[in-house]
Amino acid sequence: MSNRIEGLPDPAPHARNILDLLRIGADYFPFAAPLGEQILARNVEHYQKILIDTIRRHGVSKLEDLTEAQQEFFVPASIRFSQQVLLGDFEHNLRVLAEIIADGLVKAESSELTKLQRVARSLDMLPHDAFVCIALIKATTGIRDRSIDHATGTFTLETVIGEARKRGKEIDQNRAEEILSELESRGIILNTGLVLASGHSKTFRPTHIYEDIILRVGSITSGQSATK
Repeated sequence: MSNRIEGLPDPAPHARNILDLLRIGADYFPFAAPLGEQILARNVEHYQKILIDTIRRHGVSKLEDLTEAQQEFFVPASIRFSQQVLLGDFEHNLRVLAEIIADGLVKAESSELTKLQRVARSLDMLPHDAFVCIALIKATTGIRDRSIDHATGTFTLETVIGEARKRGKEIDQNRAEEILSELESRGIILNTGLVLASGHSKTFRPTHIYEDIILRVGSITSGQSATK
């Protein structure tokens, strides 16, 4: 296996730890105008720390610990993460990406990079109230044991709103409809095409993209605002 990725610098001579390796991604932003540099300077330290801390929780703390396969995963993964930082994505989205990167770094499988790219596209600028809705969907469908294969079935707008009320949260029905429509358009949930006997509500089910997200949401849905 090659010790570098075509078109990217060999990270080994330039990096003594994971933070140095992450900074390689800054050289590959789509533009380097002063405004872009200012945005990067304001945000990159904060989000680098989030990524590095997440990776360390998964047991990796030194560049010397990375295999060639792990380095080949981490360079493009950190660049994708850095691009979302520069674009101003929300912190809750970036935290999910950090968890996927940390998982992928441990597994070092080619499919993990595909998963990261897919989830990054689906999460791009997804607001915080949609994350609240994602957690409510988990409760209504009975997802557990790290797999949607254990889910009990479909859900509706009404079941999501009902779950919110049980938890002392109020979600405006119009906004809830907008959220479900957006989640569907992003491939996070799927309209089953079934309509309840009442004829008033469509039914949905979570997709495997949803699974990739919900397994890493954790406490992100509580106590954080949808601010960058």
